[in-house]
This record gives sequence, C-alpha cells and structure tokens, in this order.
Amino acid sequence: MRALLLALPLLACACATTSSSGPPAEVADQIVLAIESDQDARAGELFARSAADDRESMYPTLYQAAQTRYEAGDNAGALELLRFMADNYPDAVSVRQALLYALFVERGTTQTATWSGEADRTLAELRAGGASLPQWVDLCEAQLRADQDRPAEARKAFAAFRQGWDGNPPELAVYIDDLERYLNSH
Repeated sequence: MRALLLALPLLACACATTSSSGPPAEVADQIVLAIESDQDARAGELFARSAADDRESMYPTLYQAAQTRYEAGDNAGALELLRFMADNYPDAVSVRQALLYALFVERGTTQTATWSGEADRTLAELRAGGASLPQWVDLCEAQLRADQDRPAEARKAFAAFRQGWDGNPPELAVYIDDLERYLNSH
C-alpha cells in the first residue's frame, strides 16, 4: 500500500507532462492568454501537449479569438493569433486567408517591415493550395508586388482583381484608384 501511495505522485507528474491542461476550449483560452502575454513558447507547449483531436477542437475557439480581436480594432492581436494558427494548422486555408488580410490591414496602418516577406510566403502557400481564392487576394498581391517594386506582376494581379471587382465595398474605390494611378506611372 505504501509503495502505491509513493507511486501515485510520480504517476500524476508523468500524466501532467504528457497530457493537455484541460478541455480543449480551456486549453485554447490558455493559449490565447499566453500569446497575449508574449509567451509564445508557452502557447506552443500547450498546443504540443494536446491530443490531435483536442487540437482540432481548439481551432474554432482560437479562430474566434482572432476574429473578436479584429472586430474590436485590435488587428495586431488578431495577427499574432493567426500567425500561431498558421504555424499549427498548416492545411487551414481560411487561416492563411485571414492572415494575409490581417497583414494587408497592418501594412495600411503601420507600414510594418514584416508585410512583404510574410505576405509573400502566405500568398505563395495560398496559391500553391490550388483552392479558389477570393477576389481581394489579387488586390493584396497587387499591393505586395508594388511594394516589392515588381510593377509588371503588380499590374497583372491588379488586372485580375479589376476583372472580378463589382465595385463593392464602394469605400475601397479611392484606394483602388490610387493604386491604379501608381501602377500606371511605374
């Protein structure tokens, strides 16, 4: 009996190091808190300790957390969550689309240096996936190629965007006109 009592704490420690820290939604919340606290290694550990089924169950919670941040005007917070998700859900096209869009928005608000390289990688992953992509992806690519001083590719992507753009949302028209003027002058 005494040997069993001594073995229980060891067994509990072994289980604690190999399993997740609770139900998937709780672990997802812990991951979000870790990312918000700049504890990316901790977030990665929590995710890695989760079972494959739990990881899939966490996806909606993590995605919703990113969406909530974006809708609240915290694009940078959404961007960090989407980066984490892109690393951990390599086949999730919707995550890559959301990441590209968040990078595009971030580029427009802060002119971040990460825009070009990270957006280029994300765009390449989306294009390689072969899925049908939304029209705005061409607009993001046009801006990206313009920023990279690759005007021929920028004009090609912009033409693809213009071909399918129906004028909505109308607030985008000013930006599109500015980009078109830039591309026509380069």
